[in-house]
Amino acid sequence: EDDEDDEGEDAKPSTPSKAPDAAAGKKGRKQVSSGTPSKVAEADVGDKEPAVSAADKIQKMKASRKKAAAQLDSAWVPDDIKKLYKLYLDAKKQLDHAWGQTPVKFMRMILAAIVVIVLYGYCTEFNHYSQQMSWGMSNPSIMFKAQLRNGQNVIIDDYREAYWWLRDNTPTDARVMAWWDYGYQIAGIANRITIADGNTWNHEHIATLGKCLSSEESAAHKIVRHLADYVLVWTGGGGGE
Repeated sequence: EDDEDDEGEDAKPSTPSKAPDAAAGKKGRKQVSSGTPSKVAEADVGDKEPAVSAADKIQKMKASRKKAAAQLDSAWVPDDIKKLYKLYLDAKKQLDHAWGQTPVKFMRMILAAIVVIVLYGYCTEFNHYSQQMSWGMSNPSIMFKAQLRNGQNVIIDDYREAYWWLRDNTPTDARVMAWWDYGYQIAGIANRITIADGNTWNHEHIATLGKCLSSEESAAHKIVRHLADYVLVWTGGGGGE
């Protein structure tokens, strides 16, 4: 019995020994988990590209040019092409060097100032011309201001008077022949039928109209009498026709 009791006492202490192992396992897991962010941080730091200075960029450009020149020498290219390419590289190198020099920068500033001044003068002149044209284009197209040789200002009202004469002295179904420029004005102001206007697309019709207005009176009358009742022709009056 004493031996059995001794064996039972020896077997009991073996069970609590698992707790430290479990605690140690938890600590180990904590250490592993705590070590993970540091690795991620190191990886993030390693992924970032180092800053490249202007001097490093210039060195890379020079190295790439040298590499291109070496490839050109090793490749099968005619000698004339090689010479031209080398001349191009030398000229580009000199230009890049001179472009950043102080005198060149100063000349660039002067050239930019000249361009701005020239453009400002041109824009000012264009604006002045546009303002002058706007006054003339804003006036009515059938009445406009003119100036006689003695400097006297007069109002040219011939167009309106002719349209009103047609309206007051011709039948309502009368057909009026005139050059197509005045077709809409005859229809809108005189309220009469026109032979042609700005929407006449038939070239043969316009050609017939031009022949009637440019031929001699006897020859034109033979055609006009079949087309119109009245013919409106502008002559002088300061209108330019």
